[in-house]
Amino acid sequence: MSVEPRYLLLCVSVAWGLLHATCALASDPLPEYTVKAGYLYNFALLTEWPSDTMSESLEVCLIGNDDFLPALETLQGKTVNERRINIHVLAHPGEAKNCQVLFIAEVARADFAQLKRVIAGRPILTVTDNEDLTKSGITIFLRPEHQRLVFEINLSAAKSANLNISARLLRLARGGANE
Repeated sequence: MSVEPRYLLLCVSVAWGLLHATCALASDPLPEYTVKAGYLYNFALLTEWPSDTMSESLEVCLIGNDDFLPALETLQGKTVNERRINIHVLAHPGEAKNCQVLFIAEVARADFAQLKRVIAGRPILTVTDNEDLTKSGITIFLRPEHQRLVFEINLSAAKSANLNISARLLRLARGGANE
């Protein structure tokens, strides 16, 4: 998957930490899951959580299909605003209450309904690439568009989770941020 020029800065910062190289020097496009992990890292960098929820670590969780896990694990131990990233794979929705970032892959309808109840009102940045979940109160939706990965932000979902999304990130969102 190639990287659109306006996302080059995001790609460079991710590549430095994840691949120890720059996108400008890469001859092949980055694998999709590596790019998604980079986006997730940058989403965390550009999101502010309520001060009373801050700890020494940033709990990044994955629920559903775990094909994304190898790329996500490259973030383990990296830091976001002086907080060390810990990666968790959730076996069931009830474990999500301790996450700050939650990537939701393919999940059963019943599991998603339970997940929504568990995370309701909690300061959790929810991200998915599952189009079926886009109208379900997920904060960020990642999707391919013309051989690029783009994202949409649901500001209402971010506000419901008491999260402050950086204006820089909002400007990069496809079509601006949606209310």
